Amino acid sequence: MPSSDIGPYKKGEGHPQISGIFPKYFRCMVRERKEISLIEAVRKATFLSAETMGLKQKGRIKKGTDADVVIFDIDTMIKPQKAIFSPVGVKLFQILGYAS
Repeated sequence: MPSSDIGPYKKGEGHPQISGIFPKYFRCMVRERKEISLIEAVRKATFLSAETMGLKQKGRIKKGTDADVVIFDIDTMIKPQKAIFSPVGVKLFQILGYAS
């Protein structure tokens, strides 16, 4: 299960890990090392994390749950060099059904 030890930051501040930990996880574990499948990587980053933390409304796409969705291109995904930038390859973030 991928994780990060980051905390809250003001906009424009912080460490690149804020927006880079998951792109790095997918790029390294799935695309470069081929240690796990894309489906397993998504499960570990979403459902497994939510289940472990007891977040019943998160981690799955199902009627009645929160509509948190990230659409990305695994072939172009790289982590940003600075925390203020979005990762390359991430096409859309939706939190509770609203584009962010």
